[in-house]
Amino acid sequence: MIIIRGQNHYPQDIERSVEASHASLQSAGCSAFGVTEEGEERLVIAAEVQRSALRDLNGDAVVAAIRRNVVEAHEIAVHAIVLLKPFTLPKTSSGKLYRRGARQGFLESTLESVFAWKESTLGPTCGRRQPGSC
Repeated sequence: MIIIRGQNHYPQDIERSVEASHASLQSAGCSAFGVTEEGEERLVIAAEVQRSALRDLNGDAVVAAIRRNVVEAHEIAVHAIVLLKPFTLPKTSSGKLYRRGARQGFLESTLESVFAWKESTLGPTCGRRQPGSC
């Protein structure tokens, strides 16, 4: 459960919205989780990109589509988005999504990203095709 501004949001609902937002995203390759920043819970998305989309990836377009879908479907703003290499999203030994591992990887900047975006009080702070976070 992700609690943002006193409202409960189910991560799996947000993940479905994200996966449907752009053709470049891998099906069943998304993790939605919360992080605390400035005393508030914020939404972060980690999503795998399809291998076939890596070469011509337009990270800005994918991020815009994700943000738009999440706002329209759930009425919450996304704080950060990390687009990942295919099959690098943390999963359990049984193949289930490991949100806590994705959250930890985000906080430690160890996720294998191909593009990262993070909102700040001044607006978006970066968009790049380099590993690591903003």
